[in-house]
Amino acid sequence: MLEGAGKTGKDEAPAAAGVRRIKALVTIEGLDRPTQTVTVKGPMGRYFVARVADPSRLEKAHIGDTVVITFTEAAAVSLNKPEMSKE
Repeated sequence: MLEGAGKTGKDEAPAAAGVRRIKALVTIEGLDRPTQTVTVKGPMGRYFVARVADPSRLEKAHIGDTVVITFTEAAAVSLNKPEMSKE
């Protein structure tokens, strides 16, 4: 697992971001070629549906195959003061 995070300095508007990349050995449990997705079962028994980055790889994939998959998660947040109307 690779992780990274960052935040703005004290003189800037509050903001932060984080990213996590996970590589896991999973088993293919389902293939949906029309939507280019695969259902996999991870090492902890959890199921996950993912879009395949290279759809040509689905041609060779079979249910029950064990493959390495990379998951990437990212989140970002920033806070801004609302503008006050002058009426």
